[in-house]
Amino acid sequence: MHNNIYTKLTRWEFWPTWLLYFPVLIQYLYHSIRSQSFFYYSAVNPEIEAGGLFGASKIKQLAFLHKALIPNSTFIGNNISLEELLTIIEKYNYQYPIIAKPDKAERGIGIELIKNEGQLIEYFKKAKYEFILQEYINFTFEAGVFFYRMPNEQTGKITSIVIKELLHVKGDGKKNIETLMKDNYRASLVIEKQKHLGTINFKRILVADEVLLLEPIGNHNRGTMFINGNHYINPILEKTINEISRQLPSFYYGRFDLRAPNIEDFVNGKNLKIMEVNGVNAEPAHIYDPSTKLVDGLKTLLVYWKVIFKISQINIKAGIKPMRFREAKSHYRNWKAVKT
Repeated sequence: MHNNIYTKLTRWEFWPTWLLYFPVLIQYLYHSIRSQSFFYYSAVNPEIEAGGLFGASKIKQLAFLHKALIPNSTFIGNNISLEELLTIIEKYNYQYPIIAKPDKAERGIGIELIKNEGQLIEYFKKAKYEFILQEYINFTFEAGVFFYRMPNEQTGKITSIVIKELLHVKGDGKKNIETLMKDNYRASLVIEKQKHLGTINFKRILVADEVLLLEPIGNHNRGTMFINGNHYINPILEKTINEISRQLPSFYYGRFDLRAPNIEDFVNGKNLKIMEVNGVNAEPAHIYDPSTKLVDGLKTLLVYWKVIFKISQINIKAGIKPMRFREAKSHYRNWKAVKT
């Protein structure tokens, strides 16, 4: 049985963002002075709101990609009625389960796997924000591919790959699900949340080697293990990601969260499904591999924020203007409304 407080203290991957990013904040202030703008990052990806640091529309970026690359996705605005929502399900032939998630939120906030019409209605009634309905891609392989390109260069490069291992437990024929979760330091962190959802019979005993998926959403704060997959970077995959990135207007820095049928298809850039496109808020998430040392993780974050600064300066010199204070304030308020 794991002590959750001890786990959060001793494993830096679970530290709060504000603490982990404190050295980055110091660097950010320095770069802000050099660029004469606190919002220089917004010039990195000019077509994405705030460069993608916060509050960027997910559906807007997906809409630029070829349909074969993305799941069936539909934007649900604030003014839509329940009847119209159910009509959309029928019109676009959505099959349960489906994914529902806020159009403007990060770090897994508000994402749910909807298994039936009743759950969809419940989600719709409690959602105070615009959201996306998205086809659930039941591929076994999920990854995040980090890419950046200097605006004065023709091709970019993949600099980070994170492999996502969804939260699960494996049975031994003796322990019930609750005990198995308590014995797993990642699962123990979300056990109370899982109990609140009420979808698992915690007293059930899994047979030997039976695997139970606890969380279908591949997000770190929902228990997913991030594994360093940088050894999978190769010219074929890099060529594919370069081609995908060119479909996005003025996209220079970010991460593609995607799924593939298997690792072989992934490394060969085949049959990929892009779930999300992240901008400046994207992290080289391989650093959250449990084997990564804190000092190496911090060094990597500092290097990547230096890249953000370099890209922004090239774009600013080319005539792209960063956000102004009033614009940033308004954008921030809209983003906070989603988070709450």
